[in-house]
Amino acid sequence: MCSGAGTRILTLANARVDDFEDAVLSPAWSTFNDVLPTPNAFKMIKETAGAVGTANFGHYAGTGAKTPAMGGFGVGATYNMAIDKVAGIYCVDISAFDGVTFWARAVTTGSKVTVNFVVPETNAAPDGDCVSGCFLHPLKEITLTAQWAQYAVTFAEALPISGTARVQNRLQIIGWLTPDSNWDFSVDEIRLYKGIPPTGPVRGDGG
Repeated sequence: MCSGAGTRILTLANARVDDFEDAVLSPAWSTFNDVLPTPNAFKMIKETAGAVGTANFGHYAGTGAKTPAMGGFGVGATYNMAIDKVAGIYCVDISAFDGVTFWARAVTTGSKVTVNFVVPETNAAPDGDCVSGCFLHPLKEITLTAQWAQYAVTFAEALPISGTARVQNRLQIIGWLTPDSNWDFSVDEIRLYKGIPPTGPVRGDGG
């Protein structure tokens, strides 16, 4: 899916993922939640007073989800980094970067989220190359506090639950998934980075 013109190359000038400062929530965001009787009814919303003195952040909360441990499809928020079927683009080349950094918090200290990297090898066809044993994305679990804090996940340390797929130089989607049936977490100032993660606002340093 991503060979040739199917991949858009990102440079260091393209580090920004999202800082929630646009007029509306980016259409690149999608959320899922296995809550009956209306799955996916809870959505991410944009709220004011973000991390590091910024104006806005993304807030995702809900109750009553059927988690994977309960036999459901769980809860998560995903950001589409690449897939544009009209333009024929399915991946971004992230070889200029070491990982992703972001600010986050949860209502309950100790809440966990996994940062998932959807790559073509784990994404099911027709959007990806996987035809069997799909969705075993490379990931890393992090533990959140009730105060804004910065987190960084390198592509190298993201491991699949099973299988062998790793983040190489192509990426499609970044996801923040929670194991909880009742969840409440926020994210802000999301960017790719090389070397030491910048600590200030995404737009404050031209990212």
